[in-house]
Order: sequence, then C-alpha cells, then structure tokens
Amino acid sequence: MKLGINQVCFCRILALTSILLLPSCTGSWLRRAPERDRLQQQETASWSDLSSKFKRLRSSRDLLDLEAVQHLAASLEDFAYLHSDTPVAQRAQALLWAAWLHEQLARSSTNTLDWAMAQDAYASVTQMQGVPPKLYTQAQQAQKRIASQHPDLAVDLLSPLQPEPAQPPPAVAIQETGEGIWIDPGHGGEPGAVGCGGLKESEVVLDIALRVRRILRKRLRRVPVYLTRQDNKRLSLRQRVQMADAKGGRLLVSIHANSISGNKKLRGRVRGVETYSLSFSNRGYASRLAGRENAAGGSDFDLEKYLLADLATRANTGRSVALSRHVQQGIVSRLRRKWKDTRDLGIKRALLYVLLVRMPAVLVEVGFVSHPQEAKRLRRDNYKQAIATGIADGIVRS
Repeated sequence: MKLGINQVCFCRILALTSILLLPSCTGSWLRRAPERDRLQQQETASWSDLSSKFKRLRSSRDLLDLEAVQHLAASLEDFAYLHSDTPVAQRAQALLWAAWLHEQLARSSTNTLDWAMAQDAYASVTQMQGVPPKLYTQAQQAQKRIASQHPDLAVDLLSPLQPEPAQPPPAVAIQETGEGIWIDPGHGGEPGAVGCGGLKESEVVLDIALRVRRILRKRLRRVPVYLTRQDNKRLSLRQRVQMADAKGGRLLVSIHANSISGNKKLRGRVRGVETYSLSFSNRGYASRLAGRENAAGGSDFDLEKYLLADLATRANTGRSVALSRHVQQGIVSRLRRKWKDTRDLGIKRALLYVLLVRMPAVLVEVGFVSHPQEAKRLRRDNYKQAIATGIADGIVRS
C-alpha cells in the first residue's frame, strides 16, 4: 500500500512517540538513568568533557548561572581527587579551574566560605607531587593573593603544608609515631536507621566497630585504637570531632548502615557498600545522605564557622580519598569471598560533619538495613566479621 508524504510523517511521529512513552524498554538509550547513576556519571566525567565545559563556561555569560558554576567546580574537584591514575598535570589544572570558579562565586555572592574553598583548592595543588612548575607557581601566587585580601584565610600560609611523600610510609611507620586510629560507630543514644525486622543501625555498627578494634589490636599491636563510643551513649557531632582532635590520630573511620525509604519494591532493589570522603560541594544523592547523617548527630555544629576557623581540616583530602578507596576495596573483597552478589557502590564524596577532623577520615556505609537480604546478613556474626576484617585491611593498607 502506498502512503502519502503526510502519512509517512505521521507514522514516523507515532513510532517515535511510542518509544518515548515506553518506560520498560530495557537498555534503551532513551531510558532515564536513576539519580545515583547520573551522579556517578557526573563524578566520572572525562578530562576532555570537563575541559570543554570549563572553557565554554568561562567564555560565555553562564557565569551568572550560580548553580552551573557550583556544579562544574564540584565535578572538577571530584576529577582531581578521585582519578589518581590520571596525569598529575590534569588533576592540578582541574583544581586550579575549580578554585577560579569558587573565586567567581565569592565575588558574586560575597560569601567568605567560597574564598575559603578557593584557597583550599590552591593549597591542594601545592601539595601534589610532580605538579608542573608553572601550575605550582600559579597556585602559590593565588594563595598569597587571597591571603592578603582575606587575612582570616591565611592560616594555611602561616603553617605551610608539607608535600605528600612520593611513596606512602609503610604501616610500621604508624607504630613508630605512637599515634592512634579512631573508629567511630555512628549514632548511639538513638537507633539511627531502623530496617527490616526492627534491625537498628546503632547496634549493628557498634558490633562491627568492636570487631575492627579487636582485629587491629592483633595486627598493629603497638598502635592505640580508640572508639568514640563503646556503648549506646549519645554523642553529638561536635563531641565526636573534638574528641578525636583533642587526642590526635593517624586516621578516622566512621561506620554507618544505610537506609532508603519508599515502597517495598524500591527497598528491595537498593543495596550495597559505599565509602565517603569529605567534599565541600553537595548535590543529589550525596546531599540527601549528608542531610540524614548530619541531622542525626545534633544541630549544634556551625559548619561555616568551623571551616573558616580551621582550614587545616581540609589538608588531608587526598589521603582521605586514598583511605576511602582502600576501605571500600577491603570490604567488598572480603564479602565477595562468600557473598558473590555483594554490590560495590564505589567511593564518593559528601559534606559529612563527622569527617571534619584534622586527620584523614572516611565514612563507610556497610549496607542497607532497609534491604531484606542485607538486613538479614547484617544480623549474622560471620557477615559482620567479614566487614570488620575488610575495614581493617583497608586501614592497614592505607
């Protein structure tokens, strides 16, 4: 049967419309990715994509779009901190661009915190090993310029940060310093997330934390291992941070269990292990998680005031990212020996108050108490022992 031109056009439009309205089309390129997947794609953007986006943004009027500027600055920082296998020149350049964007935000909003974030990005460049001299000088000069304009941000220059050694010191070096390791079981005094069968996050994470301490005391006998709590006592975020900073330490690992609200089908789909290091930009899924964890620890923590008072808190960003990678790999590796279907949700970054300590720090979500199968496993001693051993593996390896 012959069709007229108008009929052909109508058929094509009808076919395209039916595809667009087909939500169950598995694998379709038109299907919208879940928010978590979109966030992961943003965090793993390629260098060429970020470079072209920055150049386009810089040469256009889009700098007036504060949300676009904030988003690109966050993506550049994620690239610099999460892609350790890429050339150092690219990672340094990404941080310089992020710092420049923070400066534009600071000028448009007169927000002192944006100046602090720019200063921190420049400081991170001067700490990186193998940075091209031109980029190093650019970062150093920018640090001095910001410090002269904003004396309250000069703390990094008064106490210059030492570059990281080319090769991390072995575990025995920790023993020689006598500095301890902090394990922070989240929550306490309240259940935290409550999952399937009434499983309480606060009880699960305390059990795992006690196991981690026991393992580390055997493997690193001369290294003190501290717990922020050993019972169900309630501690605010301020108390946790102040406790760790007062005594000092080599690193901190905060242990939590995740949860997701929604219908039964959704809760049965979202599961897995993920580890976070500190980020000063918050968006999407990470923002919601940070809101839940931060709210649970008490509201007496003035984040902006704390950051402006002590920029040294952010000096360990690179080491924290490395620690998060080791801990995540350690847990997933241990669990997959017996539970092959363990889902690796990867390493991410979020604005989590408990990580604002003067040492490398990470927060690990050991699983979803809202997921029926993971909740069942989190009740088992052998499963919790495997998680604890994985965390210890990551700490020793880092």
